[in-house]
Amino acid sequence: MIPKILHTIWLGNEKSKYDYRDRWIKLHPDWSYIHWTESVIQSCYWAQDSKYKNFKDYVSQSDYLRLFILYYWGGVYVDMDVEPLKSFNSLIEQDFFIGREDERYLCPAVMGSRPGHNLLYDCLYIANHTMKVPWGPKLITEQVKKYPDIKIYSPEYFFPYHWTQLGSIGYPEKNSYCIHHWNATRNGFK
Repeated sequence: MIPKILHTIWLGNEKSKYDYRDRWIKLHPDWSYIHWTESVIQSCYWAQDSKYKNFKDYVSQSDYLRLFILYYWGGVYVDMDVEPLKSFNSLIEQDFFIGREDERYLCPAVMGSRPGHNLLYDCLYIANHTMKVPWGPKLITEQVKKYPDIKIYSPEYFFPYHWTQLGSIGYPEKNSYCIHHWNATRNGFK
């Protein structure tokens, strides 16, 4: 079972264009909420040994940290530009969930895991041993093939519009738990 912990990450001094923290907390009143910033991370004993600082940009560091944090603590991770619509309470009875961004790729902008899930271990192992930036949809899509028990949701659950439709209003579907605004937090970085 996925623990009731909601995680977001924001690194650097630049302010995020989106900030849905209060709405996430309101939808999950009995959950813990951790907003990981550089100062929070540096106060943690594990930060000195973590490899996340080996990656040069905030996006890659954040991508590494989401895997690390979910592996050690479990919970649900959401990108800062993910707008909440309803609680994740009905999704946490499983060991791991993630959504499709399209028919080809999964998207780690929204995912939930119990602590210690082997999928996250595999992704961290690849990152730690290649020191390349194999992040995002490609890495998680390749690795998830080894784990047929993982719950994969169709795009309308977390991504009611695709990143190729940036600027769309992104009307949610009845099944939508949130709307991802597709990396719009970093000056259009994709």
